[in-house]
Amino acid sequence: MKAFIMAAGVGSRLEPITQSIPKPLVPVNGKPVMQHNIELLKKHGFTDITANLHSFPEKIRQYFGDGSAFGVTIRYSLEETLMGTAGGVKKMASLAAVKSGESVLVTSGDILTDIDLSAMKAFHEKKKSAATIALVKVADTGHYGVVITDGDGKITAFQEKPKKGDELSDSVNTGIYILDGSVLDLIPADTHFDFGRQLFPLLVSKKLPFYGYLSSSYWIDIGTMENYKKALADAPKLFFQ
Repeated sequence: MKAFIMAAGVGSRLEPITQSIPKPLVPVNGKPVMQHNIELLKKHGFTDITANLHSFPEKIRQYFGDGSAFGVTIRYSLEETLMGTAGGVKKMASLAAVKSGESVLVTSGDILTDIDLSAMKAFHEKKKSAATIALVKVADTGHYGVVITDGDGKITAFQEKPKKGDELSDSVNTGIYILDGSVLDLIPADTHFDFGRQLFPLLVSKKLPFYGYLSSSYWIDIGTMENYKKALADAPKLFFQ
């Protein structure tokens, strides 16, 4: 299964750090956060990787090269104009020559996690899911996309950053997905298209097999200064060596 890393974000909430380096190269425990993600992918057998680039693309290319120094193969999809989360994945799928019926794993270049990607893949296959989102529980859902599931884990609805007391679930979207080819086909080519606002509601409306894989693993999005500081404090005590 091929893997895609969404690494095109500008990272404005991490300024001034991201005024000189792209968000995926922001260091955590002595190495860029994207490197942690590449090492996690490799650990679980995902060695064919495509990353989309936008902000300081040459710096990411220079650091990771073709991926051989990290035991993987990396190709790059440059977005001169940002195409949205799903639109960027569609372009990566074309570049990576994803075949009809082939599934892909999508992750983000600005998260820190030890999620069991192998277990998530097994869950996806067992459920015969068209799309699977990795979920974690958080105390404060106000900064995240909340995902509502039924007793079997099937996704029934979404809430975007609900106010305290209005949340319908404490499970949130981690930005880690497994998508079948049938789902990739629903994303228009060469068009700005978003997972949360467009693709995922479309999957619910079509009543496709769409599941949430709930993980108890460590996960944090370092996209804000508050979260970045927390990740820096957490990482030395965890597993990111």
